[in-house]
Amino acid sequence: MATLTVGKGMQFATIEGAVAASHDGDVVLVSAGVYKNDFVTINDSITLESVGGAATIVATEPPPNLKGLILVGDGSHSPDVTINGFVLKGAAIPAKDGGNGAGIRYQSGNLTLSDDVSEHNQDGILATPIVSDTGTIIVNDSTFASDGSGAGYTHNLYIGHVAQFVFQDSVSTGAIVGHDIKSRAFDTEILNSTISDGPTGTASYEIEICNGGTALIQGNTIVQGPKSENPIIISYAQEGDTQPGSLVVTGNLIENQLTSHPPVGIFNASTIPAVVSNNEYSGLTAAELLIGPGTLINNISLTPAGVTSAASIAGNEGMTSTTSDSISATGTKPSDVSTNGVNQGLVFIGGSGTGASASSGAAATSLPSSSPFWVASGDLAGDFVASRNDSSAAALNLVPSNLGGAVFYSSVADGAASPYTAALLDQPRG
Repeated sequence: MATLTVGKGMQFATIEGAVAASHDGDVVLVSAGVYKNDFVTINDSITLESVGGAATIVATEPPPNLKGLILVGDGSHSPDVTINGFVLKGAAIPAKDGGNGAGIRYQSGNLTLSDDVSEHNQDGILATPIVSDTGTIIVNDSTFASDGSGAGYTHNLYIGHVAQFVFQDSVSTGAIVGHDIKSRAFDTEILNSTISDGPTGTASYEIEICNGGTALIQGNTIVQGPKSENPIIISYAQEGDTQPGSLVVTGNLIENQLTSHPPVGIFNASTIPAVVSNNEYSGLTAAELLIGPGTLINNISLTPAGVTSAASIAGNEGMTSTTSDSISATGTKPSDVSTNGVNQGLVFIGGSGTGASASSGAAATSLPSSSPFWVASGDLAGDFVASRNDSSAAALNLVPSNLGGAVFYSSVADGAASPYTAALLDQPRG
C-alpha cells in the first residue's frame, strides 16, 4: 500500500494523475483547493481523501468520458472505492449525449462516500451498474443539493439496480424537477437523514423506490416543499413491482407544504403491505398518509385542529381563529388551539423587541426580547411553536433538549403563516 499526494509542491499536480498511478490498497491524499476540470477514472480499490479542508472538483466543460467528474468501475473492474471530503460541482454534458453529467458516475464495485458534497450537477450520483443486482453504494454524512438539469430525468441521487444502497446521516435537498432520491436497488435503506425540497425546490418525489425490493426509511426528516412538482412524497414500486421485498417507513417526521394539489405521504403501488409506524406528520390527513396496501401503527398528526394548511392561513401564525397580535400580547396558549391529544402547550417566540412568554406543559418561562436570535431550552415535545420574527430560518437558533413532535410556524412580512422547518433540520428529535 502506498500513499500518493496531490497539490502544490506534492507528488502530483492533478488528482487524475495520482489516481492513474495508484494501485489496489493505495491512499490518494488531495490537498484542499479547487481542481478545475480534473476528471478522474477509478478502476482500482483506493481511498481518495481530502486533506486540510475540502478538495473541490469543478467542471467548466463536459468531461471527456461524457459521464461524470469521477467515474467508478467498468466492465472489467469492480473496485472498492472510498471518497472522503470532496465537493463536486458543475458536471454537465450536452443533451445529444444524454444530458446527464454526474458528480459521480458509478458502474461497478463498492462505493463509500463520507463527508462529500454534490451541487449543481445534472446528476449528483448516477449509478448504472453494468451487472444488475451487484455492488453497494454507501453514503455517510454527505450533502446533495440542487442537482438536476430540469428535464425531469436527472436527480440528486439516481441509484440503478445495485445490490444495496444506504443513505445515512446525510442530506438531499432542492433537486431540480427530478427526485431528491431515486433508487432501484434490491435493498434500499434511508436512515437518520434530511430529504427536503426547501422553499424553492421543484423536486417531484422526495423518495422514489422505483421497482420495489427491500426498503427501510427510518428516522428521517422528509419535507415536501411548496413548489414540488408532484404531490407524492414517498413512492414505492410505481414503475413496476419487479423485486420482492418489503416497505417499512418508521420513526420519521413527514411534512407536506404543497397546497396546489392534495398530497400523498406514501404511495404504495405494490401488493406488498407497507408497515408505516411511529411517524409524525403534518400538512396531510391520516387518509393521505398512506395510499395502497399497508398498516398504520402509532402515527401522530402534528397539524393543529382546523388547520389543513398553515401556508393558506394569513395573519394567525398557523393557529385557528387567533391573530398574531393577540398571541404576541399574551404569549400564552390560545384556548382554541388543539394539540390533537398531545397534552403540551404553545411556545411563542416573539420578534426583535417583542416580549413573549413560553408555555410548555404547565410551566411558563420568560424569553428574551432584545434580539432576533432566540435560544429556547427545555422540553418542547408536542408543542406548537409560533414566531413573529420574519428573519430567515438561519437566524433563528433553537436548541431545545427535546423537539419531540414540535411543529414550528413563522409569520412572514405580509402576515401569512408558513411552516418553519429549516431551523430544525440539524436538531435531534426526542
